[in-house]
Amino acid sequence: RKFLEEDGFNAIDASGLQNFIWATGDTDTLTYHGANNKGIFTIDLSGKAAPGMELEPVDGTTIVELSPMVSMRYAVKGDKLEATVLCKVKGWCALGIPAPGKTGMVGADAIVALPDTNETVKYFLKDTVIQTRMEDEKQTLEATSVFQEGGTTNFSFTKLLEEKGENPINPSGDQSFIYAYGRGTNNPNTFSYHEGQGRASINLLSGKGGAIEDPDKKKWATHGILATLAWGFFTPVAVAASWLRDLFPPGGLWFKVHQAFNSLCSLLTVASVGFAISIYQNSGALH
Repeated sequence: RKFLEEDGFNAIDASGLQNFIWATGDTDTLTYHGANNKGIFTIDLSGKAAPGMELEPVDGTTIVELSPMVSMRYAVKGDKLEATVLCKVKGWCALGIPAPGKTGMVGADAIVALPDTNETVKYFLKDTVIQTRMEDEKQTLEATSVFQEGGTTNFSFTKLLEEKGENPINPSGDQSFIYAYGRGTNNPNTFSYHEGQGRASINLLSGKGGAIEDPDKKKWATHGILATLAWGFFTPVAVAASWLRDLFPPGGLWFKVHQAFNSLCSLLTVASVGFAISIYQNSGALH
């Protein structure tokens, strides 16, 4: 139970649409939530409007949850995937097919829903910065639609499982997907930097699967720990040993400490950079 208005806190709008953010962690300790464990949603607290749509079961289809914010109803029919994606945010929303053997954004093909123009179009994600709308001849999606209600965005499409120059979709086994959603600064439907994103693996034959963790998450954590130790501990101690040399006993002990901690800083920095280079090389992203 919380006051709608409190000094020093953001006010809650009980008369209309209110934005909320959420995050979860893997432990009981309050730490970083991770890339896939956060999101944003909107609810009309006035009760005058429904909070949004839900995916309803349809015969011959399967509903899967990619994350608490994104779900998909799908059916594989012949050489095509028929899908409806629901994002619990009023803005743009996208579903992506990663490159074979990958689970991330780089090299993925994305299906982006743009509510303002009522378009569901294909993009190529060259890296984490450059996204290119595919040429008109590659815009082969069928039965597309975009619909918004309350704080949700719903888009549908039919896509060929295999298309020349695009990442294939595996209809009978595990298929990786990525998703993202966001809202523009002035117009929530403007295609801009995502507020939430993640990845999932779904067996399209059985309908089993769900969200998966970034495989590079532990490498990034190691990168951060090594860099923090190098420059947050070993370097200050090395500098302090030089500044406070008069407090050390005679015989050059201060210099040995200074030299040893500088050397450790160098080693850990090299190792930290090595982890970052490895992650980018494996993903194909630009650094």
